[in-house]
Amino acid sequence: MIFAPSAPAGLPGTSWEVISYNNGKQAVVSLLTGTDISLNFGTDRQVSGNAGCNTYSGGYQASGNALKVGPLVSTQKACATPAGVMEQEQRYLAALQNSATFEIAGDTLTIRDASGAMQVVAKASTPAGLPGTSWKVTMYNNGKQAVVGLIAYSNVTLDFSAQGQVSGNSGCNTYSGAYKTNGDQLKVGQLASTRMFCDKPAGVMDQEQQYLAALQNAATYEITGSTLTVRDAGGAMQVVATAVH
Repeated sequence: MIFAPSAPAGLPGTSWEVISYNNGKQAVVSLLTGTDISLNFGTDRQVSGNAGCNTYSGGYQASGNALKVGPLVSTQKACATPAGVMEQEQRYLAALQNSATFEIAGDTLTIRDASGAMQVVAKASTPAGLPGTSWKVTMYNNGKQAVVGLIAYSNVTLDFSAQGQVSGNSGCNTYSGAYKTNGDQLKVGQLASTRMFCDKPAGVMDQEQQYLAALQNAATYEITGSTLTVRDAGGAMQVVATAVH
């Protein structure tokens, strides 16, 4: 299985945890204790997240290292605790909309305005490991030396339980089996599945068989941001998936 590269090549499809922002008073400050701000860049060119109290969303454009965000809209809740959270929210959203350039170095995203002043600094959101995680598969190895996207209108899910069981829906049938991890190593046991037949969308049954074979070829895995990449013993991508939060 293939999920994301170790360092994101660009913004689309990445998720971040904000650690500091420009407060509009020529200072970059850390978040208030007890608050969290998230920042997600969708592949649909929509940016979204939670600003500490309210959720927000809007459009974004990224080209090279240039970034334009907004205008942003948000829900209209009022939060009283911790003290100052609403002011922090407003200043963070203003800073994000000042975006002019971005840089990704390792697991850190730095956004600057047109003058080069820092506006937002964030760390990649990375699950600690596989147990207890859920994923939506976006690509798989078709067994013909090609990693391909899913057929339109089909969905494949992948869940790793804390008890060592892997399960999901492979497009038509549900499947399950055992898995083991050790460091970045991953072994998926023989999978069992239900026996339904689906004739729509066209090709879904072939996709299902190829995906299940790819998953059982797992030898290593890597989680970067919100992307999981599963590879075989030769390093060839087998499955790529996006975290389901």
